[in-house]
Amino acid sequence: MKKTIFLIISIVVLCSCGNKREHEIISLLKKWNNKEIIFPNDAIFTICGRDTVPMPVSKDFKVISFVDSTGCTSCKLKLDEWKHFISMVDSTCSRDVAFLFYLNPKNVLELKFLFERYNFEYPVCIDVHNVFCQLNSLPELTEFQTFLLDQENKVVAIGNPIHNPKIKELYLKIIQGQPIEEEKETIKTQVTLPETSFIFGDFSWQEAQTHSFEVKNTGNKPLVIQDVTTSCGCITVDFTKEPVQPGGTATVKVTYKADRAEYFNKTVTIYGNAEQLPVQLHVAGNAR
Repeated sequence: MKKTIFLIISIVVLCSCGNKREHEIISLLKKWNNKEIIFPNDAIFTICGRDTVPMPVSKDFKVISFVDSTGCTSCKLKLDEWKHFISMVDSTCSRDVAFLFYLNPKNVLELKFLFERYNFEYPVCIDVHNVFCQLNSLPELTEFQTFLLDQENKVVAIGNPIHNPKIKELYLKIIQGQPIEEEKETIKTQVTLPETSFIFGDFSWQEAQTHSFEVKNTGNKPLVIQDVTTSCGCITVDFTKEPVQPGGTATVKVTYKADRAEYFNKTVTIYGNAEQLPVQLHVAGNAR
């Protein structure tokens, strides 16, 4: 089973990154397949940064996610989407699954504010000394700093299910005990995007901004947009769900709603059955 899971992970990850860094990623997957994760003995887990809770010990599976201090903490955490995924696991799986988060923040107060804002009541270790990362020599690639572990704390899957819908699907299948098979080759079409970036310019931070991107099906097979993910909770998307016939156009509507005045540069990733997908869209602007 371990070998099978490794093969599936390779297919999923390489498909999702367009075969970039192929040798580096395959080497990383081989290194982490079935590797045991070590937990610091003195780690303290809290709920919303205040109520101390014991670390779950005996579980069928553990999902462990690490987030470091670089970049936008809110964008990398995506707490609302984690809540949705955890709720999905709890409602569809009979297995006992623990979700644990090790966070090495640059601003602890901002982190606690985010917990309160999203009412995130799951065990979190605020690892100010970065012990967990150093103890396990975690990969530098942030997309590979989340793991699915078995009862022996050994890695059975790697990748962030919140940032990659195929990884999410893989995690759910493993937890639900569904058979893991190599992904069959998808019937693909061709697409073109007239634009992949848009600048909103200056605007009041209290006003939501919306822009629609077009995805034109220039191939000879129906186009299906399977999912669209965002780099930040301040971005929401609405996209064409039904298949788009050859010659037709799908629409991805991107809405940005600021929490405060700020300059922003965010990404949206489109997944679908086209040779050119996944592809990243960029939106930027100055919320004043």
